Amino acid sequence: MYSRCVLSENPVVPAVPFAVNSVCVPLRFLTIVFGAGPEEWPALYPQCGGRLQSPIDINTSGILYDPSLQPFDLNKYGVYDGAQMNLSNVGGHTAEVKYSGTPIIISGGSLPDDYVLDQFHFHWGEKDDEGSEHTLDKHRAPMELHIVHHMHHYNSSEAISHPYGLAVLAFFFEIGEENENFKQLLDYFPQIIHKDQEVHITPFPLSKLLPKGSTTYYRYFGSLTTPPCYETVIWTLFKDRIQISEDQINKFRNLTTVREDGNGTKEVKIGRDFRPIQELHERRVYSNDVSIQVCATSKGTRDRLTLAAVVTSALLLVLTLC
Repeated sequence: MYSRCVLSENPVVPAVPFAVNSVCVPLRFLTIVFGAGPEEWPALYPQCGGRLQSPIDINTSGILYDPSLQPFDLNKYGVYDGAQMNLSNVGGHTAEVKYSGTPIIISGGSLPDDYVLDQFHFHWGEKDDEGSEHTLDKHRAPMELHIVHHMHHYNSSEAISHPYGLAVLAFFFEIGEENENFKQLLDYFPQIIHKDQEVHITPFPLSKLLPKGSTTYYRYFGSLTTPPCYETVIWTLFKDRIQISEDQINKFRNLTTVREDGNGTKEVKIGRDFRPIQELHERRVYSNDVSIQVCATSKGTRDRLTLAAVVTSALLLVLTLC
C-alpha cells in the first residue's frame, strides 16, 4: 500500500456543463427507443456530444481517495408505507419501477442537497460478459442497476436540466446464487414482456434488492446516458455487487421491443441495453475506499461537488437552458 496526495494551492471546482445549443426535450424521452444509434445522438441532441458524458470506464489505477466523502443515509429505502410502485417495459428500452405517493428521500454521500427517489431501472446485455453501462477497468458486468433521484426543491422535470439536479446510485451485478429478494419484482415480469406494458406492483422496500451495508463507492460528475444527455448527474457507483442467478437475469433478457427492418416492424428481445463508454476528458473519479490511499486533499479544497461549484455551474448553464 502507498500514499500519495495530489495537492494544490488554489481551490479547484469540478468541471461544469459545457452545454451549447440546448434544446427542451420532454422527460419521457429518457426512457424510449430513440430511433437513432448513439453515434447519431449528438446531431439530434447537442449535449450528447459534450465533454461530461456518461457512462465512463472506472480506471481503478487513476482513482483518487477523498476521505471527506461521507456515507449515505439510505434508511428511507427501507420504507414503503404510502409508496406506490409501477413496473413497466418503458418504450421497449428498459425495465423500470416508477415511484409515487409518499416521497422517499436520501441524504449524505457528500451530495449538495437532499434527493427524492423517482425510479430505478436496469441495463443488461445478451450474455454475461456485457450489460452494464459503466465498466470497471474496461470490464463490463452482466447488468447494472440505476436508482434515479432529483434534487428535492425541484420537481423531476425541472431538476433534469439543473446543475447537479439528478443523483444516480448505481450497482453492478454478478452471476451466482438465486437472489430470493428479486422474486418480489421478477414475479411480475410476465406482465411486461412486450413494449410499453405496465403493471402496478405490491410495494416492497428497495433496500431488499441492495447489498447489505454498502458504504464504499466511486464518485464522478456526468450525464444522462440517453438523450437529451443533460450533463447534470452526480454519479455514485458502489463497489459491492448484487448477486443474481442466470435464470433470473434471463427474465430481463426475455423482455422485448419493436424494431423496424426492410419488411416493416417486428418484435425482438431488447438485447444490448447500454450506451458505449464515453471519454473521461478533464474529469477525475473519486472514492471513499481507504485501500486506494491516493488522496485528493488540497488544504481543505477538493475537486469534487461543493456548494460553490453548484453556483458556478448554474451560472454557466442557465444561458443554455430553454
